[in-house]
Amino acid sequence: MAGKLVFLNGYASVNGQNYSDHISEIHLQMKRDMVDVTSMGAFAHQWLAGLQNNTLALVQFVDSVNEGALFAVMTAGTPVAFCVSSVSSGGTTYSGSIIPTDYNPVDGKVGDGLQTPLNFQISGSVTIGTAYS
Repeated sequence: MAGKLVFLNGYASVNGQNYSDHISEIHLQMKRDMVDVTSMGAFAHQWLAGLQNNTLALVQFVDSVNEGALFAVMTAGTPVAFCVSSVSSGGTTYSGSIIPTDYNPVDGKVGDGLQTPLNFQISGSVTIGTAYS
């Protein structure tokens, strides 16, 4: 059966730095706000598509180098570039600008590999392409 994939070697960069070798999860959620335009006398809701409201979530294994760079991005609170893909090369990429929303620099239990979830709000549109950045 052609067309089915196993997620083995994704790609994730934030602020121009490739974090792929430390990322265990990539979640790009693309959604659109729905605007209720139901008027008097209607017997069912009527909707219009509103603005895009996209988010990006990453889970990374922590090391001192990546931790410092991501901490700077998270605490600055300004938009930075991102690029993600489900494959490490030769696939479709999704890119744009993100603003950090939450970050747990210490999040684990004894005996586990230390991982940190990173959540971002996408600012503006997501671009689809094939260039890794």
